[in-house]
Amino acid sequence: GLDPDAEEYELSVDAERGVLLRVEARHHGTSFFVADATSVAFDEPIPENTFVFQPPDGEEIRSTAIEPPDVNLSIDQAVARAPFPVFVPARVPSNWELHVSYSKPQGRPALSPMVSLLYRSHDGTASVSISEFAAGVGDEDEVSEKAPPLERVERDGHAMEVRGRTGDWPQSTVALTRDGTQILMTSMNLPGETLVELAARLVPARSEPPRV
Repeated sequence: GLDPDAEEYELSVDAERGVLLRVEARHHGTSFFVADATSVAFDEPIPENTFVFQPPDGEEIRSTAIEPPDVNLSIDQAVARAPFPVFVPARVPSNWELHVSYSKPQGRPALSPMVSLLYRSHDGTASVSISEFAAGVGDEDEVSEKAPPLERVERDGHAMEVRGRTGDWPQSTVALTRDGTQILMTSMNLPGETLVELAARLVPARSEPPRV
């Protein structure tokens, strides 16, 4: 690279290949940066196995592709797949529709099984995303410095952590653990208090929740 503070450069270029071999940057006639190619070679044969990966002994090559989740599931299907209890709100508004998906466990990259519930109103003015996975396997809370701190609250005997929406942070978050299931609820249009009320009314899922 060429230093942007230089007023002039002295370059050495391979005339046949056009390869830059030396750069000297100067400011007010004084050299302050030099980069030199100490050795160079062209058109040398490359052994056939140079770019063939050989796994260590006892290991096998595995794909790093992430398998897509199972989508358009019923609550019953998600419960049958998940190796942890699944929870849903005891009641949701009648104009909310539910989309359910299940992500399978994977070894590489290491991904734990997860149930995702997306509630969304028909007019698009309200939505809640609920991610559920086995307790103890979730990532630490890593968010931007602009995010407000998590506040610990208790509602109806359930301890949870809440992050509300602010002018600098548009997403409400509620995190809690129930019977070995870690639950993360987020919304871009509902306040934290609404998520707290929904979280307090979570019940074990066995079928579609009643609507009011």
